[in-house]
Amino acid sequence: MSNRIFRKVAIILASILLSSTSTPAAIAEDVVKVGKSGSSYVSRDIAWDPQLLHYASEKMAEQKAVVEEFLSSVSEDANSLTITRDEGLLLDGVSLASYPFFDRYNHKLRVQGFGDFGSNVSDEKWAPVLSDRGLELLSSLPVGKCRLSWSLFNVDTWFSPDCSVSVASPETYLRSSLIIFLDNSPVQGTDGYFFELSSLEMIASQHLPYEIRDGRLFSDGLDDVYRDSGLALSADFERGGWDITIDPNDKWVFTFTPKATSAKEIAASGRVITSAGQTWITFTP
Repeated sequence: MSNRIFRKVAIILASILLSSTSTPAAIAEDVVKVGKSGSSYVSRDIAWDPQLLHYASEKMAEQKAVVEEFLSSVSEDANSLTITRDEGLLLDGVSLASYPFFDRYNHKLRVQGFGDFGSNVSDEKWAPVLSDRGLELLSSLPVGKCRLSWSLFNVDTWFSPDCSVSVASPETYLRSSLIIFLDNSPVQGTDGYFFELSSLEMIASQHLPYEIRDGRLFSDGLDDVYRDSGLALSADFERGGWDITIDPNDKWVFTFTPKATSAKEIAASGRVITSAGQTWITFTP
């Protein structure tokens, strides 16, 4: 994790340095623009592998049981519940939080229990325990009034729906897993091309000499990994690649375009991993 943070900071600093000089900052601006392309958007129409769906069903059953246990704890002496949610987000600043379907799960709840004649018998705040992934948030309680048992002396039990747990589908669990993976996958952003970008930024910012031979860029400004072989102007590999173009009017202005694999292609490589007693989904090749 520390290496990724260092790399991101280095790229940001390099971009700031470029934009603060008289050198055209097209490389930094273009990289930011194309690095998070629409190709990483995860749609709902993915055909998931049956093994993944089975795993997701099990995980959602576990989540449902956790919420049902909480529901049982606040139901004692109550025959209706009133459920409201905090405006603050449990998970913020990540791609998953920007998807509309996730909003129903992404808030802490206030759950009040009421008995006969409107007596308030319980008042609890609830939210699942979060890990660094956020997949635990896909089960919750619907906002509003609900009935635990019918009572003549509690009008909220007359017409309200029965209290129940709202659980995301296995497909939504897998979709969320892939969204989280893409958020942390270097092939979907420019941080996965640190050596290539830092080389180009060094050449652009210092106007270092370079030459193009056989579709490859050669310069003393390249990172050591490319110093002898040169940096290919176009590269393709299984999970990514890039295209580098040079401004015909200014040879020190580069455009670096990552080639991102589509979300559906990445979803097709999903599988369940078990190691050291831990089980999770990965979308790595």
